[in-house]
Amino acid sequence: MPALATPAARFAAALRDAGIKAGDRVAVICSNRIEFLEILFGCAWLGAVAVPINVASRGPQLQHILSNCGARLLVLEDVYSDNLALLEAGRLAVEAIWLVGTKGNLSFGNAAVTRCRAAASASRRRRSGPATSA
Repeated sequence: MPALATPAARFAAALRDAGIKAGDRVAVICSNRIEFLEILFGCAWLGAVAVPINVASRGPQLQHILSNCGARLLVLEDVYSDNLALLEAGRLAVEAIWLVGTKGNLSFGNAAVTRCRAAASASRRRRSGPATSA
């Protein structure tokens, strides 16, 4: 598990820098990919509560899940951005959305939308080859 400790700590630091603290909810809509584990363990590292949401959730179901959990941050794999199309952004606690992936831009109410820095840096490291420790 040491190989996951550094990405988890990095993601936890990014969460902390964004104002997420222990007990805050972080909703996650992401397929089975390495970034999902980084997000999950990063939340645990910080003490935030990861709320994994089925990638098929849309419309009223997704509105209910996000309303019920009170997530301040949504980490969303960009290929699922259409899942947000029927939501009433103003009725949700989501303050920011972090996108995982490389697709285009997203607009969602007053939420700040940015690329997920920690997960993006992990993807770049994997493409450039395995990390070596000094």
